[in-house]
Amino acid sequence: MPAQANLIAWKETDAAAAIGLSRAHFRKLVSRDALPPPVVLPDGTELWMFDDLRAILNGEAAKPNQGFEI
Repeated sequence: MPAQANLIAWKETDAAAAIGLSRAHFRKLVSRDALPPPVVLPDGTELWMFDDLRAILNGEAAKPNQGFEI
């Protein structure tokens, strides 16, 4: 896995490993909107944004299915 200091996005396997999950469990949480969806590049590559995952795990952002209004 690449050093975190320079990361902006992870492929699925690296994103799952970074938060201690199997790929299957990570994908299940994404499909249930508990984790953010990937950004899909024109070639079909899926990437998860480092800051989005960090914000969810640190409690700094609402989960995608929690549409809070102020």
